[in-house]
Amino acid sequence: STRLELAKKGGVALLLQIAKTTPILAASALLVLNKVSRNSETKDAFVQGGNMKTLSNMAVEFSELGNTNASVIAAMTIANVIGSEESEESEALLSDPRLGVLHYVVDALRAAIKDQPYAGINHSIYSLMQTLGHLSVPDKNKDRIVISGVVELVSPILKKSCIDGNQKLTNLAKESAVFVIWQLAFKEHLRPLLLSTDIVDSLKSLADPNPRLKQNIEGALFTLNKESKEKEKEREKKE
Repeated sequence: STRLELAKKGGVALLLQIAKTTPILAASALLVLNKVSRNSETKDAFVQGGNMKTLSNMAVEFSELGNTNASVIAAMTIANVIGSEESEESEALLSDPRLGVLHYVVDALRAAIKDQPYAGINHSIYSLMQTLGHLSVPDKNKDRIVISGVVELVSPILKKSCIDGNQKLTNLAKESAVFVIWQLAFKEHLRPLLLSTDIVDSLKSLADPNPRLKQNIEGALFTLNKESKEKEKEREKKE
């Protein structure tokens, strides 16, 4: 793809250089970089040559300078690159309050659900949910994601008839949203919290899900149902 070719030919370092040295073009350069980061095959280009260090430093600098637009895009790009990776570096980036990676992603998602821009940009619900889907895989991230308020945003997404302007992206966004719930449900102590919301009803009420969405729904419901079965077994033992 064009994004992969750009990454392979040194585009990541070049775009970072433009963003760093030309403030007026910073947001535009980072926006292109963000799109490149959505392709998982470009990850090596970000981790090589200290590019991630440069990107995280820039995110902090832009935030301190009040350039919210650029700092938000930089943080979201970091989230894309981290993905489902489990490492000390990823953990440090995701938990760094100066970067606000998860905070920005969730706030942008909240705005996108309302069809509103965030930091001057109209963000894609699908892209944001895809990022959160990757981030929800490592166990270390699950509690942080729940605390961020993602769970309460899933039902509104599932109820939307059209997302990001077309049916294909609507399906993909819903698949990613359900996948997040499924991943969170693997952590036993989070299941009661998930079950205390309307998420189960929302999952069951989805009409005519495509095969991939149906698979995610069944997986999420099965994993959530473990909580009910375990409680039932405990009651039987006591009796």
